Order: sequence, then C-alpha cells, then structure tokens
Amino acid sequence: MSDKIEQLFADLRAETLTTVVPPGTGPLRRAARRRRTVLPVTAAAAVLAVTGLSLVVRPGDSPAPPAAPVGAGPGHDSRTLEEEVSRKLGLDPALRTLGNVAVSTANGPQEERRTLPGGSYDVRLACFGTGSMHVTVTAGRPPATSPASVPCDDADRSTVITVPITVPGGGAVTVRVVPEVSGPGRAGFGYAIEMAQADRLRLQLRARDALAGTPRHAFLAMEGGMAYEDPGDADRRRIRAVCVGLGTATLRVGAAGGEAVSEAPIRCATDNPPVTTLDYDRAGPLIAGVVPDAETIGRAAGALTVEPS
Repeated sequence: MSDKIEQLFADLRAETLTTVVPPGTGPLRRAARRRRTVLPVTAAAAVLAVTGLSLVVRPGDSPAPPAAPVGAGPGHDSRTLEEEVSRKLGLDPALRTLGNVAVSTANGPQEERRTLPGGSYDVRLACFGTGSMHVTVTAGRPPATSPASVPCDDADRSTVITVPITVPGGGAVTVRVVPEVSGPGRAGFGYAIEMAQADRLRLQLRARDALAGTPRHAFLAMEGGMAYEDPGDADRRRIRAVCVGLGTATLRVGAAGGEAVSEAPIRCATDNPPVTTLDYDRAGPLIAGVVPDAETIGRAAGALTVEPS
C-alpha cells in the first residue's frame, strides 16, 4: 500500500477524533458507537450543531490603549480568553469550528460573513473579561439587523445572549463586533450559530432519502463528522454516501485494524445531492465515515450505506 494512502487514513483517524489520541481505530470505533446512538431520527435532537467561531481581543500595533478602569485587573492571554469564551458557549475549544477571527482594539470593528442553508437559527453571543461588545447580527431578505450589547464578565458568571434569526431559502448572515474595552487582553468575544432542531432533522431526512436501503444519517455538527463500523465479513462491499447542505466532505473507508483503503470527495448540495461510491474488497470489519470540511461543519447532514456488492 502506498505511503500516500497510508497518510490519507492517518488523516482520517486524526480528523475524526475530537482530541489528540494514540494511533489506531479504537477511538474511531467509539465514535461509530456514539454515532449509532444518535443516527436514528428519533434521537436527532441529541446532535448539537456547532457552526460558531471565536473572536478574541488581542494586542494591536497602535499606541498604548486608554488606561484600564479602576479594579479592572491585568489582561488575559489569548488562549485563556478563547477557553473561557468557549466554556461560556458550551463549546469544546479543541474542536475545529468554521473559523477564528482576531478582534483588536487597535483595529476597531470586525465582522464575519457566513452563508447558511435555509432555516431558523440561534446566534449565541458571549464575552469574557472586562468591558462589553456591541454586536449586530444581519440576516434574511430583505436584511434584518438585530443589535445586542454583550457584557464581558468573569468566570464566576455565564451571561450568554441569544439572537434568533431566520434565513428563508438560505443566504448570508453577518456578525459585526465593535469592542468596547479598555485595552488589549481585557476581553474575548465569541459566538456560535446553531440550526434549529427541526431544520437539522429536515436535512438528515433528505440525506437519508437520497440513498436506497437503510442509510445511517447524522447532522454534521462536529469536526469528526459521522462514523459507522460495519462488522460484516463479505469479500466485497460497496459504500455510498451523500451530503445535503452547503460545503464539501470526504468519504473515508478503512479496515477496523487501522489499515488505509480509500477516500473520495463528496459535494454537498441542497437539492439532488450527488452520490459518492467506494468499493471495499476485503473481508472483516470496516469503518466508514463522512468527514466534513471546515466550512461544512454545522451546515449539512450526511448519510451512508455499507452493502455487499
């Protein structure tokens, strides 16, 4: 087996895990087992959509910032700010999200623009530190803007402001942040965009219906995507996968023992998603996964089948 294929499967193992672990497919099997508990439609509500990003106030190159208010205390390093904001939002800071943007008090306002599938969403806003953040969320056609003042508080409090939005038929959502803090390191801000449970379920059912048979399906809310372990021992099996939503993903297949086999790109689509197919010609358990690319997390659902061929 070529070094390239081995590296591809190494990437599968690394990207499917939410934390750094030793080589092997044990963690991937555990991910597959966890997925089996959330793949049925009746348990779809257990899947958490995370399509957020952390924006962190960092030191800039401008002259010294204004003096901190009395009792403000020292500033924080960027890692502490990211971890504390993630804690407030209930996110795992080790997971890759849709992106990270630095907000500098020297550079003034910052904004991030995302294109989302049609549906309803909650935009959750949080800030850790001292001061506040003025945030505007713009979405829909015609655009509707929702302003919010987000207080920055310490670890003993967990103020999270939720802004509900609707994106009929899909479209852009813009989050604009104006930091109102006394200097670099004083506060960190982050937000998470979460699709409503009914809309996640809708995408899952469309992914399921795009494949014949009894496909496994899940909302692609996490970096590792969805994984399924097939214990069968047929000499030849065919794996088919689809992605409904926005972005791209990868179908990856490997032996449960850890040897690489193959992978293929998946193009996500909201209508008539193309089916990606891989043939697996070895007996014994296999692990198949739909792994979303970074921009796909929280914006799509995947489905796959493993059948004798």
